[in-house]
Amino acid sequence: MDVHIRLANQRSDIDFAERQALREGWDSTREVFEVCLKHDREGFFIAECEGEPWGLVTAMRLVDTGWVGNLIVVPPRRRHGIGKALFTQALVYLRHPGIRAVRLEATPSGADLYRRFAFLDEFESLRFRSEDPPPTGAGSAEPLTPDRLPAVAEYDAARFGDRRGRLLRLLLKQARAAFVERDGDAVQGYIMVWPTPTGTRIGPWVADDVETADRLLRAALSEHGSGSVVIGVPGRNHAAAELLDGLGFSQSTPCIRMVWGEPVGEVDANRVFGIANGAMG
Repeated sequence: MDVHIRLANQRSDIDFAERQALREGWDSTREVFEVCLKHDREGFFIAECEGEPWGLVTAMRLVDTGWVGNLIVVPPRRRHGIGKALFTQALVYLRHPGIRAVRLEATPSGADLYRRFAFLDEFESLRFRSEDPPPTGAGSAEPLTPDRLPAVAEYDAARFGDRRGRLLRLLLKQARAAFVERDGDAVQGYIMVWPTPTGTRIGPWVADDVETADRLLRAALSEHGSGSVVIGVPGRNHAAAELLDGLGFSQSTPCIRMVWGEPVGEVDANRVFGIANGAMG
């Protein structure tokens, strides 16, 4: 069995990735894969044999930290070392000057693979879902427009734990809607809304306090059409969990945030209310 790992380089690779994520029940959409490819064209890998794709993985370099995500092998091709080979290739890409820590979000069944690579559990990453979110309005939240993004990126860096301004620009281009809360020129929080095949995903969602987070969430929910709403929440942010519980969201199976390397880039658990995606934090 001659399996070759190559860079994603064609539209059919995005089609393949989208199909696999949908089959797995993950919320990585076509838009997520397009962002991954645009941000790190050299970090999106496809495993194939005789021209047939068998698996994929994405790797993303920020400034001090990197992310691995979307590690999927098609079910009939599992248990042949393909997942390990893809993951190794992603780590090779992330061994880059300046990258001091690598993070990922693992399903409970996949965590043992990463532990064999010396990844350590950091915290539980919760998943909240609502099939019938309450109707809301935008309130005091303002639309997040591209001209406001530099200030938001500066605000975000101190709370997310790394600079990701370019990623936020790409996310904003793909978002259905985005909002920011400000006190004068000072950013107090922001949120983005993504379409998914089954409804809406909300994140990143960052705020200085729960009151601001609540206003931003209500603005985001005003952009929801039909279907389910999904939000990934750092398990350490108890205020976020309580807020979503109060709005009728329920928890589904959590993931595990894992880290390798130096103790840098940890999120501010009191201010990061929702992640962008498990593949990019």
